[in-house]
Amino acid sequence: MTYKTLLLSLITLAVFGCSNPETKNERFITINAAQPNLDKPVESKELFTSIEIIPLETTDDLLMVGANQVEFFDDQYFVLDGKMQKLFVFDSQGNFKYQIGTEGDGPGEYREIVNFEIDEESQNLYMYTPNQMAIQVYSTSGEHLEKIKLDFYSSGFNLLGNGKLAFYIGYNTSDISDYYNVLITDMEGGILNKYFPYPESVRVGVAFSGLFVGKGNSGFHAHAFSDSLELVNIETGEIEQSIKFDFEGKEWPHGFNFNKLGSIDISWLNTALFYDDHFLFQGVKHERRNRHLIYNRKNGHAFNEHDVSEDFLFKMISTPKTVLSNGSYVASLSAQKISSLKRIYPDEWSQFEVNYPELVAPLMEFENEQNPVLILFKLNGDL
Repeated sequence: MTYKTLLLSLITLAVFGCSNPETKNERFITINAAQPNLDKPVESKELFTSIEIIPLETTDDLLMVGANQVEFFDDQYFVLDGKMQKLFVFDSQGNFKYQIGTEGDGPGEYREIVNFEIDEESQNLYMYTPNQMAIQVYSTSGEHLEKIKLDFYSSGFNLLGNGKLAFYIGYNTSDISDYYNVLITDMEGGILNKYFPYPESVRVGVAFSGLFVGKGNSGFHAHAFSDSLELVNIETGEIEQSIKFDFEGKEWPHGFNFNKLGSIDISWLNTALFYDDHFLFQGVKHERRNRHLIYNRKNGHAFNEHDVSEDFLFKMISTPKTVLSNGSYVASLSAQKISSLKRIYPDEWSQFEVNYPELVAPLMEFENEQNPVLILFKLNGDL
């Protein structure tokens, strides 16, 4: 995630042939979010090299709405249901094991969970609870260890490693955060750096659109209602790369007048972002519908739903939540979403039944269940 090429002109991304991919490290990149990036669509089986569905156990006492965040550690899936405000643990086959913490106001209890991170070195789980303005720390077996009080409100956090945390403030100003959108702190919440100032006129929390996702010494930031991601060096604050998403020529620069937007045609980045050294996955909202893109960071190729033929699978697999050591990405799917997709795209579903007969039965069975399924998939890194 280090970008040293110093190109000063805006480069419109072109997708080249898939043989002998070259490394692309442009500092300024534009990806078409609404129109094809390829001259000819690829088949879904060419893009997705493997796919597996893992149902999460459903019982009368264990009913989930969704899987907003998934982490895999010690051969277990840690799954946050943001609607139910509960953090569940399942084994690698999807069997329920236990819950982390409980609802309440006592020691180790919480009322609201935004997100969590697992520190592989200490094997501790860090859970951000904004109504308490705190991070609750548990062992991965569920034992409550400590509560770290914060002096500021945040819309989410990342465990960067090296004794550092990153917080996305989401335009919630305070004496501590001032008018900055990303805070870098030590493990006790002490401020080390502040990045990405915003106009003082912006005083409303809009975290559902902006974000910061980081690990180690870098991370991607997006201002609320912006069409760009910026890769920042956490040590220096330098912007190492900017990725702009082109919505049919429309631009949503940071600080534009949101009141000028119409009520129907509205596009912005939302909070679905995942990346590693090879791929970047970005969820966007365009024409009132959530869509997602895949960007190959090694060769500069980009894919949206127009770039993948017979694309029910591409629509079904949303931005992943994590990646396993074998290279499989882990996404989630709710019964409500699969029902909706089948209804909206009947022709694509019919083709999906032909292309992926081994997946039809588990999806049909899951549609009658309550809990989500996890979708494990691998990508062709040469595309």
